Amino acid sequence: CWVCLVVLFNVPEVFIPVPDQSDNTIFVNDVFNVIGATVNLVSVLRLGKVFSKPCPLRVTFHSSIDIFELLKLKKKAYYLLPQLH
Repeated sequence: CWVCLVVLFNVPEVFIPVPDQSDNTIFVNDVFNVIGATVNLVSVLRLGKVFSKPCPLRVTFHSSIDIFELLKLKKKAYYLLPQLH
């Protein structure tokens, strides 16, 4: 079974006293909804330790079809979400 994942960079950290991975999942789902992607997430995990720059997010999907849909909408994300690039 292939692992279907994408790594997202420059995604802001959620600064709360006790970081919760569900906050990252909610944020990623919101971003995907804004660009019109209908994908099924398996998990969202912040990679690395907290530094001055945001750590990348590893997003795992059920199928490679979800990844291809995101790649098609990548250009749209640059226009709708300029703070993420």
